[in-house]
Amino acid sequence: MKQYHRLRMLAGLVSGFICFGFIIGLWGVGEIWGTKTIDGSTTIDGTTRIDGSTLIQGIKGIWEDRSCEAAVAQGMIIDHTCTTISQIPESWINKARAEFRISYGHTSHGSQVVSGMDVLKGKPGSLYWFDRDGTHGGLSLHDAEPSGDLGNPDRTGWAERTRAILDRQGNDRNLVMWSWCGEVSNASEKDIKTYLDLMGQLEVDYPDVIFIYMTGHLDGSGRNGNLNKRNDQIRDFCRANNKILFDFADIESYDPDGNGFLDKGATDNCDYRNGSAMGNWAMEWCAAHPGECSTCTCVHSQSLNCDRKARAFWWMMAGLAGWKPGVSAQSEPAMPATSGSQTPGQSEYNDMAGASESGSGEPLPISCTGDLNEDGSITPTDSLIAFRCYLKSGPCPACADVNQDGEVSPADALCLFRKYGGISSCLDKTSGLDTTELNKTASLNKTASLNTITRARYAGTGQKNKPFGFVGLGEATAPASTPLSANSPPKEERSFSDPVPTPWNTDLFGHVNAKAGSWVLAYNSEGVLCGKAIVKRNGLYGVLHLYLDDPETKKKEGMGLGEPILFQVNGKKAIPLGPDEAICQGGNDLIQIDLEVK
Repeated sequence: MKQYHRLRMLAGLVSGFICFGFIIGLWGVGEIWGTKTIDGSTTIDGTTRIDGSTLIQGIKGIWEDRSCEAAVAQGMIIDHTCTTISQIPESWINKARAEFRISYGHTSHGSQVVSGMDVLKGKPGSLYWFDRDGTHGGLSLHDAEPSGDLGNPDRTGWAERTRAILDRQGNDRNLVMWSWCGEVSNASEKDIKTYLDLMGQLEVDYPDVIFIYMTGHLDGSGRNGNLNKRNDQIRDFCRANNKILFDFADIESYDPDGNGFLDKGATDNCDYRNGSAMGNWAMEWCAAHPGECSTCTCVHSQSLNCDRKARAFWWMMAGLAGWKPGVSAQSEPAMPATSGSQTPGQSEYNDMAGASESGSGEPLPISCTGDLNEDGSITPTDSLIAFRCYLKSGPCPACADVNQDGEVSPADALCLFRKYGGISSCLDKTSGLDTTELNKTASLNKTASLNTITRARYAGTGQKNKPFGFVGLGEATAPASTPLSANSPPKEERSFSDPVPTPWNTDLFGHVNAKAGSWVLAYNSEGVLCGKAIVKRNGLYGVLHLYLDDPETKKKEGMGLGEPILFQVNGKKAIPLGPDEAICQGGNDLIQIDLEVK
């Protein structure tokens, strides 16, 4: 059922276009300040009543409730209503790709946007193609650069890291976007004001750069929780000051049909409560719409959530390029068309049915030596850089696609590690190694590459007491005592309480002798739940967001530095096997801890 939007325009604002469109209720009537209320497509004094599927031109608007606006550079809110990218003319996507060069700072939750974009991007030259350097006419996106997020390692360092990038010689970035991880959940009103003040000062100091504001991801605390209050603080500021807001939380509060779940305690994983029962809106929607959901690795969440955030991102980019939704007489920008358009009449989600983030692509015209950190030699560090790029937990250098197959995958990391070890690799022009087969092997047995890269992380560091063993290409690493078949039926999911989000966290992943649908739980020595993650594929869990204790509170709600991490799987004790130590060390590294359930 469509939701009808209330329209309100602030008189007297003459700069730019006017952006409007507000929800007035299920069957509300549109209203424009200073004009008559009208119905349907009839216009009075050039104004129109618009329903929830139509978006209006403009800029410098005042927003209420849940509506989608598209504008140029000065103000818009991108929320759950801004995902129907089939409405966007190709020319405006092309213009956005040509005009903007983005730096996007994020950690694990923020990677959801890019994971969804990976599904949409297709082959080089396709409509939604992007990479670091904007090759093949694509969008230039420096992913996970700057490092960290809006609250990690602290609440202010991100601003200085932004300045470092914008001040460096030869900088060409003209749009900066930062995401939160779990830090809004525990933020005070003062903390959010600090964020808004720092953003405002960046806008003053760099007037030629567009800065994207963002809300924090859901945590299950509902409409009356601190998270939503602080997100509303961000929203209110953006409305009052004509900022550009990517409403991360709002997008994951609704399914594609517009059904809301915030009042039902929705979480970042799309879980919600219906009385005493638990549900997951993304899984339920995909089950009700077979063949209409894409597949990608969506950290902390479901693929559909990543997909919708990617669509909202492209809607935002088209709006920044000048697209005015709902305005039929708008002139098209003079940009060449590209392939990859959606077939007219095709379902908005059918176009992604069966799609994944690991689609094949044409080789990119990049000459790579494999020395990703440019220290003069190929080492395990280069291999780790490529793998962190694949996981979206670190920056992606221009040559991270080492085998030049159009994507960054475990095969690139393996290629570098093989080269370091003196084994035939994709970098050996005379080796005859079939890199396609290498990629296929790595894709089929990702578990092997995970431990290979983890071993690389400690090579040459002097940390000889790390309990890892070398894992070669093709070896499985799940505990051998209870092997799992990839075709084993998933175990029915169980529900567990949620950890308390804090401003500090670190991420874990690993192998476990458990089936898909099982829950991996991490506790501190006092029995406090500090993190949990579902096993999405047999034998592999993560990413598990491990929250650290907040020293500013009296209650201990997370892990202490140096404290042992205690694991359970579906309530049963699990033994950590390494390769990393089951000790809370903090930091942004992705930690691998394999588990065995006794």
